Amino acid sequence: MSNIKYSIIIPHYNTPELLLRCVTSIPERNDIQIIVVDDNSPDAIDYQNLFPAVFRNNVQFHFMKESKGAGAARNEGLKYILGKRVLFADADDFYVDGFVDMLEEHYACKEDIVYFNIRSVMSDDLTKPAYRNDAKNKLFEKYAKTKDSALFRCNYCEPWGKMIRYRLIKDNNIRFDETRVDNDHYFSVVSGILAHQIRVVNKPLYVVTLRKASLSFNYADNMDKLLIRLGVETRVQIFEKEHGYNVKPMPVRGLMVLLLKKKPRIFIQQLFKLKQKGIPTVKLLFQMFNPKYMK
Repeated sequence: MSNIKYSIIIPHYNTPELLLRCVTSIPERNDIQIIVVDDNSPDAIDYQNLFPAVFRNNVQFHFMKESKGAGAARNEGLKYILGKRVLFADADDFYVDGFVDMLEEHYACKEDIVYFNIRSVMSDDLTKPAYRNDAKNKLFEKYAKTKDSALFRCNYCEPWGKMIRYRLIKDNNIRFDETRVDNDHYFSVVSGILAHQIRVVNKPLYVVTLRKASLSFNYADNMDKLLIRLGVETRVQIFEKEHGYNVKPMPVRGLMVLLLKKKPRIFIQQLFKLKQKGIPTVKLLFQMFNPKYMK
């Protein structure tokens, strides 16, 4: 197995048809290791009979004993890495045709992370475009003008769409949060900031789909999700500040606006907690009520 160049980790829960679509978008090659970590799906024991195409020669299937979410599943997958370069995919997404040729072009580069662009479509109709690539397109457009690496280090907040040197993850013991939502944001920013050098490639490598049942669609539809996301965003903000990065507007602003609208009392409590953690709350309040940031 020493010839493995790429290890692709795919967390999965109870969407075997979509997992099949994802896995089959990856060619069956001896230098590609596919690590599927099932998060204790109800019928996972039957997958090998129902979806044999998922269980190819270069696919390793690992089963979580209890459901802990995508972050824990990805952390489990990191235990089995054999490749020098690591990629992440969500089970309901897939790769573009010929994406391995793009990886090969940059495999031997000196950069720790190669950031690629993405496409986005509706999961139930792949002919219909979705909006989940809009922010990435703006990121690439801004980078083309400024060449500011902080744009990608701090604002490409998902693990997919990248090729990461495994040594970066291993040497810095970078792991995913094991929260139910927003478990990939801190990992993405920490790896981006700790990378010695990065490369930006404005070509789509990966297709992000949109499903109404997905966590990304239901971003903060209840108080628990909102507070989890606020906690993650706060840790990200503190890490960025500690490493000399100043990204505006503050990432916690939008969540605090939602919190103020839903639960003003909890908003006040969280505001004091943010102040205790060193977040500049006066600046935050200014951004929240400044028309420039309210658009």
